[in-house]
Amino acid sequence: MSKLTNRTVYNRALSAFGIQQMLYQLKRSDFYEYIEEKGDIPEYAIFVFIGHHLYRIFANKYAVNNYYLDYKYKNGIMEEVHNPLVYYLNGLYIVRKYIENIYLFKILSRENADKNFDLLKLYFEDARRELQKRYPGIKFIILKYPVEDEYYDYELYPDYYYYEYTFKSPRWKELEQEGFIIVDLLKCIDVDLSSKKYTFPDGHPNAKAWDIITERLSKDIITKI
Repeated sequence: MSKLTNRTVYNRALSAFGIQQMLYQLKRSDFYEYIEEKGDIPEYAIFVFIGHHLYRIFANKYAVNNYYLDYKYKNGIMEEVHNPLVYYLNGLYIVRKYIENIYLFKILSRENADKNFDLLKLYFEDARRELQKRYPGIKFIILKYPVEDEYYDYELYPDYYYYEYTFKSPRWKELEQEGFIIVDLLKCIDVDLSSKKYTFPDGHPNAKAWDIITERLSKDIITKI
């Protein structure tokens, strides 16, 4: 991306993390210090979104994946919540299994589609707000990456449609109307990014996938925005 756009690119991604970790970084001054030491003023922020990020919001909230990070909306912003009781309860096998196998399924069911999308919007809106404090003219791109895994087995889990109702939701237009740039790779990339040619055995995208994506972003999106 840096070579194609002749811009400095900072990769602040973290393995297996999600929207909370993005917001956590953006609320810290040390996130920006290295960039500012270099004298750079970022033009774009790109968040690579997969449907599983919705699951991670709640999984992290209850420390299901051994990460605990939670926010609540208060006074117009997302504020970090500290709840030490979560660690204690998560150490109880019965509680952990209930959260993993029953409670999260209920939260992520289709009946909560709008409520969950509202939460996604709050995270993205506050993330952009934090960026704009430092860089008022920055553009926020949400890159929707289509990926499916065992969590999206609809025959096994018929009520577990959060990938469908989140990734394919028409409500992304609401964020577009607020000024976010939504890039749906299902619509703008003419290859099957889920095929073996573009993925590692575990389903993650390989270098060939990113070559195609970055070329498309640099030529058809970044340079035209």
